[in-house]
Amino acid sequence: MSEHNIAPMDMASKVKRLEQAIADLKGGFSGDHKVLKQYLRWLYEFECWDLYFKHISPLLKQGDTKEKKRYYQQALMVAFNVIEDPVIYSQYLVAAAKEFDLPFSEFWKLMISETMKYKDYHLEAQTLESLSLESKGDFLERILERLALIYEEKLYREDLIHHSFERLLKANQSNRRALVFFKNFSMQRQEWVQAETYLKSIIRVLADTPEDASYRLELAHLYFHYLDESDLALQVVAGIEPKAGYRVFKAKFMLMYHAGEYKHSIETLRTLEQLAEDSQQLALVYFHYASIYGSLNNMKRAFRYYEKSLDKNFHVVVARKYGAHCARYSYYVGIANMLGYIAQHAERKSHRLRAKQIIKTFKLGDLRSS
Repeated sequence: MSEHNIAPMDMASKVKRLEQAIADLKGGFSGDHKVLKQYLRWLYEFECWDLYFKHISPLLKQGDTKEKKRYYQQALMVAFNVIEDPVIYSQYLVAAAKEFDLPFSEFWKLMISETMKYKDYHLEAQTLESLSLESKGDFLERILERLALIYEEKLYREDLIHHSFERLLKANQSNRRALVFFKNFSMQRQEWVQAETYLKSIIRVLADTPEDASYRLELAHLYFHYLDESDLALQVVAGIEPKAGYRVFKAKFMLMYHAGEYKHSIETLRTLEQLAEDSQQLALVYFHYASIYGSLNNMKRAFRYYEKSLDKNFHVVVARKYGAHCARYSYYVGIANMLGYIAQHAERKSHRLRAKQIIKTFKLGDLRSS
C-alpha cells in the first residue's frame, strides 16, 4: 500500500491518482481505510458527489463513534449546503438518528445545527418535511414543532403552520404547543366552545405547574365574558391557589368582584393582603376593600379602608373616590381627611394649595381633628 501513502503532488498527479482511485472503487474497495479516507478527500475536493456519497458508507458504519459522527456531519453538510438535496439530507439524518440513538436536543445540536451554517429556511423546511415522514415519537414531535416555528416566524405560511400543528396534535394529543396554537386560533375566530375544549386540555397537561393558574384564569374569563357561565367561571377560579402569586390572585379577585361575589372577594383580598410585595400593592388591596364595602353600603368600613389605602400610597383616583363617597353621605370628617391627603401628597402644587385653601376657608381642620 506504499503507493497510496499521502504525499505532496501537483494537480496533474492528483487527477491521475483520482482516476485510478475511481477505477478501484467502482470495482469494490476492500483496502485500508486510510487509503479510502484519502480517496474521499480527493472526491470531496473535485466535487465528485455521486462517488463521494457512494463510498462514504463504510466510514459511517465502522470506526469509533467520534469519527463516525464527524463523517456524518460532513455528509450532511454536503447534502444541505453544497448539493442542496433535502431528500439525501433527511436520509442521512434518519441513518444518524438510528446509529447514535441520541436525545433530540443533542442530536439537533450535533447533526443539524452544525451543518446548517447558512440558513436557507425553504430548504430547511423541505428537509424537515422529508425527515418527518421517517420519524416517530418524541423525535417526530420536535421536528413538527420546528417546522411550525419556521412556517410561522420565517416563511409566514399560515396554511402550513396549521397543517404542522394538526400533525403535531395527531402525534401527541397532549402536546402543549399544538394545544395553545389551536386555543389561540379558536379565540381569534370567536369559536368559544372549541377554545374551551383546548383550554381544558392545556390545564390538564399543566396540572400542578406554575403555569396552570394563568390558563385557569383564561378559562374563567371565557366562561364569564363569552359563554355566560358565571357559575363555571367561579368554580374554575376557586381552584387557583395563593402560590400562583399576587398578580394572578389579583385577577382572580377582579373576576369574583365583577361577578358580584363579594363574600368570596373579601376572602380573596385577605390572601392578597398577605401576598402584597410593597406598599403600592397593599394600597391597592385596601382600595379594593373600600370598593366592596362601599357596594355593600358599609360606609364606615369603606371610609376606613380608603384612608388605609391613602396612608400606604397616595393616589389621586383613590382620593377622589373617597371624597365622592364622603360627599354623598355628608361625611365631613372624611372630606377633611381627603383634602388633607391632597394638601400633603398631590403632585401639582396648585392642587396642594387649593386643598389647603378649602380646609382654611371652611375651617375643616377643626372638624378633622375632632
